Amino acid sequence: MTNTSVGWSIPIGKTRYNKTVYHNINKIPHAKVAGATGSGKTEFLRYLVTYMCMRYSPKQLEFIIIDLKNGVSFAPFQWFPHVRGIFKTVPEAVKAVKEAYQTMVERLIEVERLRAVFRREPVYSRLIVLIDEGGELSPAFAVTEEDKEMRKTAMHYLSSIARIGREPRVNIIYGTQRPDADTLPVAIRGQLEGVFCFRTENELDSKIVLRHEGAEKLRWIPGRYLYKSPLVKHDIEIQSPYVPERVLKRLIEPLIPSNTFYDIPRDEVRFKDEQMEQGDDDIGLDNVIRIGDWGE
Repeated sequence: MTNTSVGWSIPIGKTRYNKTVYHNINKIPHAKVAGATGSGKTEFLRYLVTYMCMRYSPKQLEFIIIDLKNGVSFAPFQWFPHVRGIFKTVPEAVKAVKEAYQTMVERLIEVERLRAVFRREPVYSRLIVLIDEGGELSPAFAVTEEDKEMRKTAMHYLSSIARIGREPRVNIIYGTQRPDADTLPVAIRGQLEGVFCFRTENELDSKIVLRHEGAEKLRWIPGRYLYKSPLVKHDIEIQSPYVPERVLKRLIEPLIPSNTFYDIPRDEVRFKDEQMEQGDDDIGLDNVIRIGDWGE
């Protein structure tokens, strides 16, 4: 079931010594991305999707993207042919996770039948379930009992994928601010061996993510994080890559159908460049330090 013709080492940034670091999805199929608001988690996830969609064909790679910030962070990515869908609400997220679970089960059944008669196994496309703000999916934040049961079902599916999704090539990238017991059950958290920990608010949050202090001491530079996996001896401080909006637009705009548009009356909307107030320093993710530029 392993596609030996495709390399799955993804560049995830550079160290202060200008050395590129890679994350191997074949060897570390599941990962968690954590850190405080504004630390660069979502921009890093957007980079991962962009890079992988540009490198691999839709026959090699598919995404199920769960963006529980109402889809605002990943809206343009719906046009990539690799993306099965952008799921924006808890009910949609539950259906999406169930879909990934069913894909995994169907593949396992097929492989079992083929192995029983010594037949050659197919090479499946890699299916990545990418979740941004996974804390919004937690049963701890349910409003009603029905809502709570629905969220528990999603966590049950995710737990199964985390345990047995490696061989059928169904993987999880789980993004959240603080992956504690409320937002990410231990049964899932322990299987997400790849760790991308951006700056945390305090020592406790760092211990929850990394099992030790340190992330709270990272310089407050968007995209700066500590990388941890079973394949490295110690945590590596990395500056993550970043895809500027103009580059993303150049890549995705040709994929948008010509008859797609949103007609919003000009006097009913304030555009981003009109929302800057005098005195704003214009420092944000649009100006994040590019990969390899560490600065002073």
